Amino acid sequence: METNSRPEATASPVKQGQYSPRKRKDTTPKVNPQLAVELVYQELKRVEAYTKRIEKAMEKGSQLEMSIEELIKTLKEESKKREEYYILKRGILLTQILLLGFLILIAIYKFWF
Repeated sequence: METNSRPEATASPVKQGQYSPRKRKDTTPKVNPQLAVELVYQELKRVEAYTKRIEKAMEKGSQLEMSIEELIKTLKEESKKREEYYILKRGILLTQILLLGFLILIAIYKFWF
């Protein structure tokens, strides 16, 4: 007769050679549901505050961008006006020089003839 070297193995419902996982203790921490809800609510408030700050910053940035564009447009308009002013001033100066020359010619003509 064969003797069994492990008599406790015959008592277990698992056949010999089969794997049976050990039962482990429950290691999940106990959580207070009310505290968890409070923490989530606080986190949501914090995220909302950050979101509002980001939105305000983006709004200010777009306003600055618009004001910069308006300043550039104003500067371009002013430069065009200044350019037109100098062109007009040069034209007036040229006209004055021509009139003065014409008056001198008329004076010389009347004086000598």
